[in-house]
Amino acid sequence: MNQQKLCQHLIDAYPEWLRKGFSIEHLVNVYKITTPFLDRHNDCLQVYALKEIKRIILSDDGYTVADLRTSGLDLSTPKQKAVLQTILNGYGVKMNRERLYVEASYRNIGQKMHSLIQAMLSVNNMFIMVQNGEE
Repeated sequence: MNQQKLCQHLIDAYPEWLRKGFSIEHLVNVYKITTPFLDRHNDCLQVYALKEIKRIILSDDGYTVADLRTSGLDLSTPKQKAVLQTILNGYGVKMNRERLYVEASYRNIGQKMHSLIQAMLSVNNMFIMVQNGEE
């Protein structure tokens, strides 16, 4: 297989793997989407989708920040707040209480889902600050 075909195979194989890694579960008024992306516990990240009149809210339902707090990271210090806000701003993700979320439309839902997942992974990596004593 030549280099160009190998690269094209990679480009085709990645979204195929991604598609197969998602599952959906309907809860009372929201859908739980399990992704193939893993947090630091090797658990699949889950995103919750809520359809409103003119938008779709995608959120982590508070899992990411709650997990960091449970692990000992104090997110109330100015340094931690600044790091968290920088991560969220970089992905265009908002936070309400401990819940990370994005507002999407049908037109941009794929990009918004990707941004939320990337933010969840990046915030999850703040755990390293606890291990390094950087609170």
